[in-house]
Amino acid sequence: MANTMQDSRPAPSPSRRLAPMEDDPLADALAMAGIGTWQVDIATRKVRWSQVTHRIHELADEGERDVDEALGFYPPESRDEIAAAVAQAMAEGQPWDREVPFVTARGRRRWVRVWGRAVRQDGRPVRLVGTFEDITARRDMDAAIGLEFARRTAAETLLHEVLDALPNSVVAYDRDERAMHFNRAHSRIFDRTAPLVGVGAGLEEVLRAGLAQGQYPDAGDSPAAREEWLRDQIAAHRTPGPSRLLKLPDGRWLQQRTRRFANGSFISIGTDVTRVKTMAETAQRRASEDPLTGLGNRALLQRRLSGLVAARRAEDRPAACLVFFDLDHFSAVNDTRGHDCGDALLRAVAVRLRDFLRAEDTVARLSGDEFGLLLPGIASATQAAAFVRRLRRELERPYELDAARLSPSFSMGVALYPGDAADADGLFRCADTALYHAKREDVGGTAFFEPAITAVLARRAHLAAALRESIEAGGVEIALQPQTRLGDGAHVGFEALARWSDGGAPVPPAEFIPVAEETGLIVPLGSRVLDLALSAVTRLRGRGLDPGRVSVNVAASQLLMPDFAGLVRRKLRAHGVEPACLEIEVTETVLLDRATVRIAQVLAELEALGVSIALDDFGTGYASLSHLTRLSVHRLKIDRRFVRDIGAGGVPNPIARTVIGLAQGLGMQTVAEGVETAAQRDYLAEHGCDIMQGYLVAKPLTPEAAEAYLRRARELPPPRG
Repeated sequence: MANTMQDSRPAPSPSRRLAPMEDDPLADALAMAGIGTWQVDIATRKVRWSQVTHRIHELADEGERDVDEALGFYPPESRDEIAAAVAQAMAEGQPWDREVPFVTARGRRRWVRVWGRAVRQDGRPVRLVGTFEDITARRDMDAAIGLEFARRTAAETLLHEVLDALPNSVVAYDRDERAMHFNRAHSRIFDRTAPLVGVGAGLEEVLRAGLAQGQYPDAGDSPAAREEWLRDQIAAHRTPGPSRLLKLPDGRWLQQRTRRFANGSFISIGTDVTRVKTMAETAQRRASEDPLTGLGNRALLQRRLSGLVAARRAEDRPAACLVFFDLDHFSAVNDTRGHDCGDALLRAVAVRLRDFLRAEDTVARLSGDEFGLLLPGIASATQAAAFVRRLRRELERPYELDAARLSPSFSMGVALYPGDAADADGLFRCADTALYHAKREDVGGTAFFEPAITAVLARRAHLAAALRESIEAGGVEIALQPQTRLGDGAHVGFEALARWSDGGAPVPPAEFIPVAEETGLIVPLGSRVLDLALSAVTRLRGRGLDPGRVSVNVAASQLLMPDFAGLVRRKLRAHGVEPACLEIEVTETVLLDRATVRIAQVLAELEALGVSIALDDFGTGYASLSHLTRLSVHRLKIDRRFVRDIGAGGVPNPIARTVIGLAQGLGMQTVAEGVETAAQRDYLAEHGCDIMQGYLVAKPLTPEAAEAYLRRARELPPPRG
């Protein structure tokens, strides 16, 4: 700039001075806006700044300066730019406007906006005038805005990349139900519709395209059925609720969930659950099958009998006969020849049963050495007796088992439908009572149910009356069975078990719990157990101990009480126990109750309260995957019957491993019951089971003994092996 301004212009008069900057009203207005002004006398090369310009330069001296001194405040890169702009303005009269870096007198780097133009007199430039504005704050703001924009752009890009990396199908819709994003998995899974719909397509348009392309094979065959399916799907997206299972054309299964946001937008997520569903179906199938013999199990027999009863009522089909039998003194075989020989004998019995029975008959291993037969069409005692004689001859022929030759005898109990009972449960009880009578009266004999065999029923009536009195008098107590974590052996909680004595004689829970359920006493009994369990938690905490989570069994009739969740909340508050410290256990049969919708609602209310839910006896019934995905369940409990064969000379029960895998697939924990040996513990730990309980940990304890147990557990590491 200095070289530009060294020309042949006439020398200035010694008396020539620049006009004061602050005399201009416009300069005052600019100063109020924080904008300074400047002027340069071309002839004298003197620069005059306003007060604002001085402040921006951080100079206290407001005297005149020459051009070179003024240019010295700019770093080299911007100094050349300003000099070039000045030269152009002087030569062509063009104004300039630059945003350039600038260094103040105190050495601080700033950004300024410099505007200038040449003022001519008689056609010649005589001075330059302009403005000077500190724009550092604006530049910083612009930079911040740019950085934020870049960050948001990067975040959006990353989000799309993450969504595209997911194996789940994800579709995002705006508040008007217009598609905003389809990830790659969606295009892969919904390959028939992906080429036809894109961003901007409406929800209904997307679904209709799928219907047209056969993307949804379960939507129905008729136009009316497909329209109903479409309405249901749209409603499910608009009012998100439980997840939905969707079958794909290639046979895979997709679990769909919809989540809505406060602004009205929503996403639809689809997860391939084919493997989980297959595992569940396998578990369900195995739950109806006895793993040792390959016969059906009790659940299958009950289901077949219930179906026969229902069909007869509807179609007046023939009657049937139910036979329960077991091997006499079977425990002696295990004791003297070993469990392998006992298992081989049971398998041999199963082979003979399959060969002997008709196609329409059902055979099941009920437990240990007990079997059950359902024989449709056998309506009279005479027919049943003839059948039992033939069956006995077949079963009691000697068995050649390796080096052993066994000739077992069998005790049998027979009940006739509908003569002895008009429903499935009643017939089961009659056959069981008859077998019990046969074993007591004549081992190796056959007993038909008769009304005179009512001792068991009388016992149950007595127990019902005595139990009612004990509940009212506070005579029911609890035992606490410890639960430990398989990973490190740490104590995690207790299961509260009801305990009752009739006249000083302990009554097994397996005997009085069914009586309570049949007579309606399960509701007050359950309330008593819940109070005792929470009281035990409070007492143990008061002793400075951490009992962990306490698990309490709850029957279907309790869940169906008015405001059961409210009752639980009040009891928790009364005992000062947090909801997270309580677990409600329900059996698998509860999920099959007719009032499943109401039960699901109550379980959801309990979960919302903070109480966890465990499904007990899983694998012994026939609950489906839909029950697990629809209901609020956090833990699956593996029934002791699936644990007992592990490491006991038998083949490890595959149901235990299957249930563990199913739970892991559904994001649930597993709790193994009846763990009695280190081999069982190690097997369960190896396959990913989370928690165990059983005699290996501790027998059920009184609340007082539980205190001592916790003190020992706190002081010493749990034994391994």
